[in-house]
Amino acid sequence: MSDTITLRLEPATESDYDAIVDIQRKSAQHLGDSISFEKSDLVAMAAWTRIGPGGMFVIRDEGLIVGHLRIIRYLDADPAHLVAIVTVDPEFRDAGVAHWTYEQVVDTARAEGAAVIDTIVDSRDRHAREFLDSLGFESLVTIKTLEADPNFAPGQLPQTPSGFSLRTYRKGEDAPLLTDLYNRTFHEHVSVQPGTVEDTLSIENTPGFDPELTLFLENDQGRAVAYARTTLRSEANDSWIDILGVLPEYQGRGLGRFLLLRCMYMLAQSRPKAIRLTLEATNEKAYALYESEGFMPLRTRLRSRKTLGRR
Repeated sequence: MSDTITLRLEPATESDYDAIVDIQRKSAQHLGDSISFEKSDLVAMAAWTRIGPGGMFVIRDEGLIVGHLRIIRYLDADPAHLVAIVTVDPEFRDAGVAHWTYEQVVDTARAEGAAVIDTIVDSRDRHAREFLDSLGFESLVTIKTLEADPNFAPGQLPQTPSGFSLRTYRKGEDAPLLTDLYNRTFHEHVSVQPGTVEDTLSIENTPGFDPELTLFLENDQGRAVAYARTTLRSEANDSWIDILGVLPEYQGRGLGRFLLLRCMYMLAQSRPKAIRLTLEATNEKAYALYESEGFMPLRTRLRSRKTLGRR
């Protein structure tokens, strides 16, 4: 490919999913990343209101798919922004594909009223980091992915702390509760945007959501004070602790450790190859907790931000 004028950005369809997964896998192999990307991930993205069918694109050079773009919209946030994640086939890294794609993202962001654009790249990808610097992106936060061998999970079911009770998610009822807890426990995290009930409902309705894998810890008045949501990915044979939080006034009582161990025990029953989670690098208390229970660093990603000036 010698001229980016031949590039086209087109909405992704299910018929494109195999090609997208192949590009994601080749990119991961190029970086030595062991985290796989599956078709089920694309199905979940298409169902999530923040992405949906209107946020997933393929980058074509004539008839060939050479990259994938997904746009996560937070136009209701302050500042209003898009998160654009661009993956280019390693064979086309030096062909101007990424530069052209980010130009399209800037045009989209301006048209939709976004003030900034965020993007995420693997910290090992020097080429990508230098490229983003050249486009005016500035580092925002470092996000770590940790992994534990399922053999680190407790051998017996951890017992609920005295004075508290544990229950699972009630589909169709608990979206407001989970949204409120999520916002109250993660509001200070740079990489986390306030969630809405609509967000939670869209996740609740994805094929991979299992209400039995989302837990609420309630005090003796029946008030939920801590929670965790986990996911089993059968295609990749791995599992994730997606979110785990404790209300500030209940922290320091071992509730977070209990939920972590309970999730590890629960996930380990399906014999996944790994149990994974992500957190911001500045969250030192959480990192210490996870490390003490067998989690080790797996990869580090950088979230960067570009402020859009007026035309």
